[in-house]
Amino acid sequence: MSIWVDQQISRNLTINGPIIQQKAVECANLLDITNFSASAGWLSNFKQRNNLHTYKKKGEADSTHIDELPQMRAELREILQAYELKDI
Repeated sequence: MSIWVDQQISRNLTINGPIIQQKAVECANLLDITNFSASAGWLSNFKQRNNLHTYKKKGEADSTHIDELPQMRAELREILQAYELKDI
């Protein structure tokens, strides 16, 4: 699990407690571990063992809102019309 978390962080992907818990259950199922529960206590201990902390992303990664994407795409298309495809 710690390798998976490190990979997600290195890819700058957002992960949170429920995602880690879900992935832990999936891994346990793959390993045929039947008595595993990714409880809040398990998550707390996992985070402590792996020195994981909660933080809020700031800057460009958090600056775009989904509802603004159609307008931004339209603006980009308009800008790109001034260029030939080979120059884009």
